[in-house]
Amino acid sequence: MSPSPDFCDADPARGIFGTKGRECNVTSQGVDGCQLLCCNRGFERRVFFEADQCNCKFHYCCRVECEPCERRIEKHFCL
Repeated sequence: MSPSPDFCDADPARGIFGTKGRECNVTSQGVDGCQLLCCNRGFERRVFFEADQCNCKFHYCCRVECEPCERRIEKHFCL
């Protein structure tokens, strides 16, 4: 019986992509958590800004008006 492959590092011959660059959940203790998913190699935080609609109001009848705004999104990725 052969040992299970290491899924942390890429192995193209076996079709294993590794976890480098994968998005992880910084608050999770599960398999999607940065500590486990990144194989204790660490992770980096990236901040994105995306256009959104804010302060939306319904006007009778029947339209919704919103103000444009920018939303800050923080994501974490395995090193």
